[in-house]
Amino acid sequence: MTLYQRLVTGMLGIFLILISSVFITQYNTARHYLIEQQTIGVNNLLTAMVMATLPHLSTQDIDGTKAVIDSIYRRGFHGTTTLNFLTKKRLSQAISTQNQDSQNNGLKNTPLTWHDPHPPLSPPQWFRSLVKINPVTAQSDVVWNNTAIASIEITGSSHNAYSKLWKATTHLFINMLIVFIIGVLLLAVFLRQLLSPLIKLQQKSNAIAQQQFGEAIALPAAKDLRTLVTSFNFMSQKIKSHLEQKAHENEQLRKIAYQDPITQLGNLDYLKAKFTGSTHSRSTLGGLVLLRSNLISQHLEENNIDSAITDGFDLENIANAESLSRLLAQRLSSLLDDNSTIASISHYEFVIITTHCCAQRLNDLAEKMMHLANNLQSDPFRISTQHTMLGLVINSKNDDISNMLHKAKIAIQEASLVSGKSIALFDQDSNPDLKIRTKQEWKQLVKNAVNQRQIKLHTQYVINRQHQPIHQEIFAYIEQGDERFSAAQFIDSIEYETEGLLLDMHVLELVFVRLSSAVNIEAVTVNISIYSINSDNFLRWLTSKLQSHPHLSEQLIFELPENAFIDYPASAQQLCDVLAQYQYQYGIDKFGRNFSAIRYLNQFSPSYVKLDFAYTINIDQQQQTDVLNAILRIADRLMIKVIATQIETSQQLEQLAEFSLYGYQGFVTAQLLQVEHQN
Repeated sequence: MTLYQRLVTGMLGIFLILISSVFITQYNTARHYLIEQQTIGVNNLLTAMVMATLPHLSTQDIDGTKAVIDSIYRRGFHGTTTLNFLTKKRLSQAISTQNQDSQNNGLKNTPLTWHDPHPPLSPPQWFRSLVKINPVTAQSDVVWNNTAIASIEITGSSHNAYSKLWKATTHLFINMLIVFIIGVLLLAVFLRQLLSPLIKLQQKSNAIAQQQFGEAIALPAAKDLRTLVTSFNFMSQKIKSHLEQKAHENEQLRKIAYQDPITQLGNLDYLKAKFTGSTHSRSTLGGLVLLRSNLISQHLEENNIDSAITDGFDLENIANAESLSRLLAQRLSSLLDDNSTIASISHYEFVIITTHCCAQRLNDLAEKMMHLANNLQSDPFRISTQHTMLGLVINSKNDDISNMLHKAKIAIQEASLVSGKSIALFDQDSNPDLKIRTKQEWKQLVKNAVNQRQIKLHTQYVINRQHQPIHQEIFAYIEQGDERFSAAQFIDSIEYETEGLLLDMHVLELVFVRLSSAVNIEAVTVNISIYSINSDNFLRWLTSKLQSHPHLSEQLIFELPENAFIDYPASAQQLCDVLAQYQYQYGIDKFGRNFSAIRYLNQFSPSYVKLDFAYTINIDQQQQTDVLNAILRIADRLMIKVIATQIETSQQLEQLAEFSLYGYQGFVTAQLLQVEHQN
């Protein structure tokens, strides 16, 4: 219970006690007053009745006596009256008269009694049982000539007292209730205003815990709280500065390890870390383009000649080479998508690796690169050779990044021997059985597969540190007769096309059907393409699906590529808002591909991120270890779980166990789960 709730509860309790005390006091006062008034009224009525009946009783006028008493009842008396004759003579005469007037009523030598035939309405029975008001009885003799000739006894009715007490009680209760409600509202507003500085401190503390600092809290009017708020603002600013400094240090550490200081692109170590030793990356049909700029190389060669002659460096040549290298890096980066990786392996050599790429697209990419590089600068040195040379390599199953770079350099060397040839594809015919499809062919293949329901699903487990399953990632593949095409082969061709939307919707339909019919199945994750994230049609369709499947919010997780949050933050925000509205979770895939990819996490709150496998390879090297620890520290401060991907060997899993990772995914996870199941 919060301080505000405690204060409100306590003060309401005290207020309720005071209101109850006033109510009880007023109630008892009204009750005693009504009882006293009933007694006074009965006594006054008895006196009046004695005086009114005396003339008639003294003359033995029984009819007159009855008329007097009847008139009293007609004026609203509701009690009981009994008339007793005391002398024998009078009694005989009264009885004789009564027998004459009441032969049909069966009255024989009995006192005369009057009752109210129409008593007033009484309050509820439960009220009468709680409140006891006994009727008042008074008796007096009628004296004539110093002789009591008759006795009158009156018993008052408690109906009036009950009715008046009930009315007074209800009015009192309503008034007290109104006062209590008004008091509660005023008290709540007063305490809310009084405690607003503390509430702001609490909200600010929660925001700081979520890495959201915002503006400083305004100083309150209360002097004793000013010091507290001032100290809190100071500590908040200190924490913000410390976290920003740490984030800057971690980013600098990553840059030192994997970023070229001149072009700000990934360096050769980054490429090796990302692509060396990964069975998944080697087995995926893709390509590499190596660009060598002779223009930049010429500057460096001239600097080497000058330094040999003058025993010094020509700073102007170095500056020109670095400036051209930075400019070319900026232009080449504009050609990237989330399935491409660019790196600068020297001042004049740039590499773009595209996963799951066909030969036609690789050649188109090379032509664009050559165009940008050749237009970089006119030939100020009147060099007759080509400014730009490009080597293309189609990835084979056993190739790693070093072999591919070696082949690309061989292709450039061979191309330089052929006049006018700037683009060369290495060993294109070395894999005659491999069918290379164009982008349009892949799009048509996916479209036909969706229409003919040839899309199949298989899963890969993600396990935690105890080797227990966390969830399963769903992968789609196409099965046409004896041929099988994995998503890795065609996803690059449809990622930014409408076929990507068709595939996503079809896969989600299959997943919804599977989850709705399954019992006790682990949660599954489904990847969403960039085209779908930017599609309003997909957002409306997904909203309808999520609304009709609220029971699957714990079983279905969406994985969005990191590129969507960087290049399309508005679309990513809309999709995340829809998922949050229906309590569905999402994760971020390929986390860390961009060197500036950390800051967007302040805006989004994923359930987890899947670390790009470049950061989990070769972790036996100290530099790689430092970078991974830096990323994990950032994720830990943001309270985001990190999952390592493409873990392929037990040795790699043992090395990663030393880090604070939440889970692991790769070919080895299925083997571990199988061993655990057998044991």
